[in-house]
Amino acid sequence: MATKKTEEVKEEVKEEVKTEKGEKMVTIHLPKERGNNAPQFVAVNNRTFTVERGKDVEVPECVAEVLKLSEAAKDEMYAYEEKIKENKGH
Repeated sequence: MATKKTEEVKEEVKEEVKTEKGEKMVTIHLPKERGNNAPQFVAVNNRTFTVERGKDVEVPECVAEVLKLSEAAKDEMYAYEEKIKENKGH
């Protein structure tokens, strides 16, 4: 399965709760995926967010960071799976 580089992945989040006063906001975009256009749930410090796909949205920086780290973990998982598949073939 092909994956995008973590830096290239953009996320979008629809916020369900109010942001904290003075919190830095960033614009992000979560692309639509083939077979998975369901919203992504994100929780940070007892605050919850629903990630919508296909639109630019401003979200708290902490939400963008959680999504970025999630994509990095997926990239590592896919690389590990590929390594295992290659080793089974030998």
